[in-house]
Order: sequence, then C-alpha cells, then structure tokens
Amino acid sequence: MNTTVSCELHLRLVVSSESSLPVPAGLRYDTADPYAVHATFHTG
Repeated sequence: MNTTVSCELHLRLVVSSESSLPVPAGLRYDTADPYAVHATFHTG
C-alpha cells in the first residue's frame, strides 16, 4: 500500500534585494517513489 502526503504553501520568488513575487506551490510525496518530492508551481 502506498501512502501519499501533500501540502499547499506560499513561496516568494526573490527578484532582487528589494523585490519579490508570491508563488503559490504544492508539494507531494509518495512512498511508491521514496526519493522524490514533486513540486507544482501555480502561476498565472
């Protein structure tokens, strides 16, 4: 049996020392592939 863990989070893309942009993202881990974490970046 595989177990999947996922979460949604808010990241910041640092453009310069004075500026950054919000980047919503999701992370997913599945025990079927124990060495991988899949990241999805929600843009637009």
